[in-house]
Amino acid sequence: MKYTVDPQALNVSADSVKRALELVATIHIDEDLKPLTYAFAGGVTIGRLKATTNLWDIQLAGARAQLRFLGSALVEAAEGYGGLESLTMRRLRGTEPETP
Repeated sequence: MKYTVDPQALNVSADSVKRALELVATIHIDEDLKPLTYAFAGGVTIGRLKATTNLWDIQLAGARAQLRFLGSALVEAAEGYGGLESLTMRRLRGTEPETP
């Protein structure tokens, strides 16, 4: 089995994840649904609406945490593979002594 890793592509993907995280951060369910509180003032819908926004807040917090983890993992992988590739090239050129 053979596979190729492109550290630059990993960094590009990490940047994409960062942009997605920034977009998710702009979602404010409470603010977006606030006009409904006026439309349904005093009704049962308001109680359900609050429960719904709380659930969405939890879901969005989880999504943000997962995106942060994914972005960090991509950066770590890019750095690891890039460092290994650099070290291998230096050793092949004879500019880096091997350590015991």
